[in-house]
Amino acid sequence: MESLDLFGRLEFMNARAGAGGGAFPRQGVSEAALLETMHLITPPATVLTGFRAYRWIAWRLPATCWLAPILWLPGVAWMGEKVYRRIAAHRAIACAVPARAP
Repeated sequence: MESLDLFGRLEFMNARAGAGGGAFPRQGVSEAALLETMHLITPPATVLTGFRAYRWIAWRLPATCWLAPILWLPGVAWMGEKVYRRIAAHRAIACAVPARAP
């Protein structure tokens, strides 16, 4: 997703790095919560998670802004959250990078 942010509108942070091991206590976000699901902290300090965070981001990236209106159609949030949860639950498999052969 970082590669889609052509104008640097978003700040990406590692959930395992930073002060407090990656937690954001002022926003009420623990490190365990960060490792479970993606969190987005908007400029007015609103915390969005999972699909709702992706939907917020879609409006701000040129490559995905065409898709953003579709994400607000009735039923899309419900389905999007289900898909997000499934992907997040299998993140270790989905994000695994195979080792190079010697």
